[in-house]
Amino acid sequence: MRTKDHTTQRVDFPEPQHVWSAAEGNYHAPYRHCIYDLKAYEPPPDVQSREIDEHVSSVILYVRPGERMSTRKKRLWGKLIALLDNPSVYPERAEIEFSSPWGISLPKDYRTSVVDWALSACNVVLVCVDERPGLAEGEAHRVLAPLQVVFRCREQDVQAWTEYLQPRLKGRHRLHIVHPHIPVGRA
Repeated sequence: MRTKDHTTQRVDFPEPQHVWSAAEGNYHAPYRHCIYDLKAYEPPPDVQSREIDEHVSSVILYVRPGERMSTRKKRLWGKLIALLDNPSVYPERAEIEFSSPWGISLPKDYRTSVVDWALSACNVVLVCVDERPGLAEGEAHRVLAPLQVVFRCREQDVQAWTEYLQPRLKGRHRLHIVHPHIPVGRA
């Protein structure tokens, strides 16, 4: 940052908070490859809603590597987000997820303008670690806010994502690293 005397001050970014995934992991992971852009989630018939409360009545906008965000999608997203303030109307929560159907997800794979748009729409930012992409229990996930943005990656790519995201974050943002759930008894 430049000051009046043209010296550069060091900017310190807050450290991301580390949290554990919900035990069920990423409930919608097995269905990601079937979804084009936007997916509404209701509980599967064989699962009781109390087991997946955080997923019921949610909508997720998927962003794939290299994808552009059209004006039509931005408008649709804006209309859905406007409904979040009314709990009696669908949806109750919304998420923008940056993920690759092929498993590898790095910052350079996504358009900067789309990342910046997602950050402008959400205050809670999650970098979710995937141990086994495509399996619900193999992908970390956590609901920390009614509106959040998720960047999925492998463990070895977490630092690349945090280094990429931190300069883009504003004071209102909270950055979290979501680690895979460790079942009781696992070392």
